[in-house]
Amino acid sequence: MKISNSDNFNNFLSVGNDGTIFLSNSGQIVAVNPDGTKKWENFTNGGLNSSPVIGIDGLVISNSTYGGLLAFLYDGNLKWTQNTKQNVWGNPSAAIDFFGNIYIGSADILFAINPNGTKKWEFNSITYIKTAPSIGNDGTVYFGVGNAEYAIGYFLYAITPEGTEKWKFSTKGEINSIPLIGEDGTIYFGSNDKNFYALNPDGTLKWKFLTNEPIASSPTIQNDGTIYFGCTDGILYAISTNSKGLADSPWPKANKDIRNSGNAVNAVNKINYHVSLPNCENSDDPIEIFSGNIYEGNKIEFPEYTLPSELSVFQNFYNFLTGLEIIFPVGSLKENITLNLNLNLFCETGIGDNPTTDEIIELLSMYIQVIRDTSGVHDLSDYYYLKDKFEAAIKIPLANIKNLLGLTEINNANLLSYLNKNENGFDLEGMRSEVDSLFFTIYTNQLSSINLDYKLNLTDIADINKIPEEYALYQNYPNPFNPSTKIKYSIPINEKSETRNVKLIVYDVLGKEIETLVNETKSPGNYEVTFDASNLSSGIYFYRIQCSDFTETKKMFFIK
Repeated sequence: MKISNSDNFNNFLSVGNDGTIFLSNSGQIVAVNPDGTKKWENFTNGGLNSSPVIGIDGLVISNSTYGGLLAFLYDGNLKWTQNTKQNVWGNPSAAIDFFGNIYIGSADILFAINPNGTKKWEFNSITYIKTAPSIGNDGTVYFGVGNAEYAIGYFLYAITPEGTEKWKFSTKGEINSIPLIGEDGTIYFGSNDKNFYALNPDGTLKWKFLTNEPIASSPTIQNDGTIYFGCTDGILYAISTNSKGLADSPWPKANKDIRNSGNAVNAVNKINYHVSLPNCENSDDPIEIFSGNIYEGNKIEFPEYTLPSELSVFQNFYNFLTGLEIIFPVGSLKENITLNLNLNLFCETGIGDNPTTDEIIELLSMYIQVIRDTSGVHDLSDYYYLKDKFEAAIKIPLANIKNLLGLTEINNANLLSYLNKNENGFDLEGMRSEVDSLFFTIYTNQLSSINLDYKLNLTDIADINKIPEEYALYQNYPNPFNPSTKIKYSIPINEKSETRNVKLIVYDVLGKEIETLVNETKSPGNYEVTFDASNLSSGIYFYRIQCSDFTETKKMFFIK
């Protein structure tokens, strides 16, 4: 068969799982059925100079000469555009990670675009981007830059998923070869300086192979480690390496499928979700606070929400969850699923049973019930496993943890995530965590009951052996509590080391004085007092310190 068109097709093709072939040229994108008949075409305002690629939700993505990234629905309708400012002829394609984020070069800028078409970040390189990006299994984005018309330099860049430079490797010629990532993490590419390079993951040179002419083609690899690439003199090279095939990375090895190069669409599963608070009076009637549906690669994000009056005592704990994200990578699910997420913590004391200590604050306790499209309801007593070795990511803003605990710094070693095991213990298998400047992220390849605890050490509150230099009233712990909690405060040293009168008083929500915990003179130092609420009703209480010109008030939660 053959299909004719008024303009040249001068880019790579993409093929969908249903056999649809996608092509682009100077003014349109075309979808062709497997039998060669035209399925649809869509004309654009500028030439499409990059190869179409297929992302999550079946989006067909291409870049145009007028500086716009275009996303077409699988039926041919335009879904969104994103301005990429300007363009350079010859950028082969975008790259898409497991979460559906899109990476593409435009002139000297690498853009990261969210699946919904909004800009995530942009990175300015020193000169024109010459290759399509590749993505490592840790999310690192690799691409080549350089232009013979400008004596600025030729580099292979490695950029973090957050958009910062990790390293760059210098060559003596343009890099037109799309980087290839081996299963051992080695990065392979060719250059117009006639060398074929192998780099270690840290950007250092592993080895290089000198050919007779510039290398303009992109390499490919077999599972036995043989790499193939061609030069401008028409010679095809085969080189033996220790990399046994492609890395399990999102691009160009899409969804761990060794049969494609990243340009084939894979089925993207749908996730319906319902997030609920427990009804503490009737466990069979949870209170749903929000719901929705997403596809793999998108995220469930907890919005701001005012709890109903009967649960208002827990508002601070829900505020802790605001901005929390749950992400299932593309290819991680075996089928469409429904998630019922129940925030179990809100009917408990906030004091959990920790794997190593009883003195902890329970920050998150979330029961996840999975209802599978084809196999029905998943029993909470059994884990629901993700496909292969994929991991779901639960991202909790670090600022939320600090605000809830009343700490200026978080000891990451004291954050403990685990799975409840049939309510008879804990399980760390299949779970890990990472911390960056913004999030504490829990990764898990199984779903059931996920917990996050924090061990609140004395050293997190104050160094009891050091005389403080300023007044401080610290957050009580545990909080919420039943029936007692500890409150720490600091009195700073002054020139005369004078004692000062200190008052620490507990009030109810109406401002009525409940108990005076401290009313005496104190020398400079760190102090702790216990408040016992056994004879009080559950609810919100405030504690207030007064000393000289210093006054501060904090809130605490008592739950019987």
